[in-house]
Amino acid sequence: MTCSRCGAAVADGAAFCSACGLNVTRVGVAVATPPGTLGGATIPGLSPAATGDVLERLRATLAPREAVEREVGRGGMAVVYLAHDAEQGRDVAIKVLHPELAATLGGDRFQREIRVARALEHPHILGMLDAGAADGLLYYVMPFVTGESLRDRLAREGQLPIADALEITRAVAGALDHAHAQGFVHRDIKPENILLQDGRAMVADFGVARALSEAETQKLTQTGMAVGTPVYMSPEQAVGEKVGPAADVYSLGCV
Repeated sequence: MTCSRCGAAVADGAAFCSACGLNVTRVGVAVATPPGTLGGATIPGLSPAATGDVLERLRATLAPREAVEREVGRGGMAVVYLAHDAEQGRDVAIKVLHPELAATLGGDRFQREIRVARALEHPHILGMLDAGAADGLLYYVMPFVTGESLRDRLAREGQLPIADALEITRAVAGALDHAHAQGFVHRDIKPENILLQDGRAMVADFGVARALSEAETQKLTQTGMAVGTPVYMSPEQAVGEKVGPAADVYSLGCV
């Protein structure tokens, strides 16, 4: 069986997709239709016409300021697109929330709370540039990092030197401490969300943390959303309870 969101293989009897964290016991895992493609990546269960329509809608929404080029990645919360900001003359990353998460949060709350999150300024936090809701899409814009993720480095090198591991851990811990002091919980600390640019570790994806913290726990549970990634989740997060800063610290320990 495969996950209906990300297409990863799901073991028989599993409660969560190990790749994106979707609660497969609530929403199901079977994919009946052939996968579509979007920017070279597959989206299970959607036809090529449907996935192409999402890209075109995004392009129409953001034109002429941002020229959306292609999909460059995806995670448990969003699909990431590379775009060029014509006004600023730089590349940016645009994250479009998955439909089920967007429906749970709602456009008004998403825009209100994500703009509050823009106040997070720290040398090891990847900040946000903009956010919006249009044509059924919820998205936020971040600087485009030209380096790699910690996951990429681990895949290439395996175990890191102790000094490098400590340096990255200290940087991420400092970013989390700053965010926690302002009432933010990340909820999805994992190697994919730790970006390495010019030797500096930066935590990405604080974009929806504030909005998620404002959403009712029951509402999230009813949609089958397990926000986060199972192998890095704290026990309270895995069972859908309200989480605090300790959940991020647990996830960083797992990393």
